[in-house]
Amino acid sequence: MKKAIVVILMLGLIITLIGNSVGMGQKTLRTPQTNVSTTTIVDTEQELEEYVPKIIIEAKWGTKPGEFGILKYKYRSVGPSAIAINEEGDIFVADPVNYRIQVFNRNGEFKKEIKLIINLLEEEKPNTRIDLAVDKKNNVFCEWGIIKNGCFIEDRIQKYSFDGKLLKEWDAQREIYPKRKIPLSESVFKVTPWGEVYLLGIYNEKTYRIISFEDCNIVNWGEGSVGLDGYRFKDFVGDMPKDTLTVIDKQGNKKELSIPLIDKFVRKKEEYKKYTLWEIKYLNMDRAGYLYTISNYSTYTLGKITKIYKETKIVTKSTLAGKVISQIEFSPDYLEGLDIFIIIVDFKGNIYEIKCRKESGVKIIRWEINKK
Repeated sequence: MKKAIVVILMLGLIITLIGNSVGMGQKTLRTPQTNVSTTTIVDTEQELEEYVPKIIIEAKWGTKPGEFGILKYKYRSVGPSAIAINEEGDIFVADPVNYRIQVFNRNGEFKKEIKLIINLLEEEKPNTRIDLAVDKKNNVFCEWGIIKNGCFIEDRIQKYSFDGKLLKEWDAQREIYPKRKIPLSESVFKVTPWGEVYLLGIYNEKTYRIISFEDCNIVNWGEGSVGLDGYRFKDFVGDMPKDTLTVIDKQGNKKELSIPLIDKFVRKKEEYKKYTLWEIKYLNMDRAGYLYTISNYSTYTLGKITKIYKETKIVTKSTLAGKVISQIEFSPDYLEGLDIFIIIVDFKGNIYEIKCRKESGVKIIRWEINKK
């Protein structure tokens, strides 16, 4: 009997010690599927996942199937403006100059085009940026604006079937954003990891998840982009360096999650000391629960005539506890004619990059995990 009592007491002491050791030093936000901790775990000696690039699409400028339209201005060019990936791996690319959405299969072969129905008067012209999203039923959503005399006079959201039929159109300024005059450039489409489409108003830091486009019902999710299990992530944009992203749980509690650079992964370690971190943006979460962010760094160097602007982007894959799994460095060089640079992440963890050059055309690159 005494031996049994001693065994029970020892088991209780062990369980208590384990519980205390887990709770010490960090506070964890818990949901049924996800644990979120704001404690940064950085192991610079860890074996990071390696992503390798694969060119999926190489397209010329033009109007034919598989080509993209381009408008050339004095200081910039306009071409593909958005990309989305569906469950089957089909690649949807907005081609605003040609008023269409082009669809390619996973291997980059042209499948079809969805022609956008845009009614314009002679003195009007469409905005040169079209945002894009695809839901779990393969319905295609796009948002575009009409410009007249340099000002937005319309802001439209359209929903198309995969077959290209226009299912619904809304006047965004009157129906989707009640009592708000949010222009096109201040809102973007987002798709949750479970395939629902919602809108994010950038400047007012409010998130509107579209519950039913048919009835134009919206629910205010508050600030931030929606991730798995209702967690939200608020971008950092500012003039002072800050390597954190704000994590908001379902109860509205905010925590700062550090997104550090792994020194051994940055090839230009000394050069990076001259760069300033001015933005960390949420890209996506995959269905395994990994978080993808993009950190934007910039610097000015004095040239013979003027200052030379350089920008570097670091895509980080991490756990919600702050452990870095992989990092990829992108260094767009605007001085060599690169005008359009878009990066997204699908729900399987593939990273897609659009690179456009005035001279050669469009490249769409898929970065995949190197499975050795």
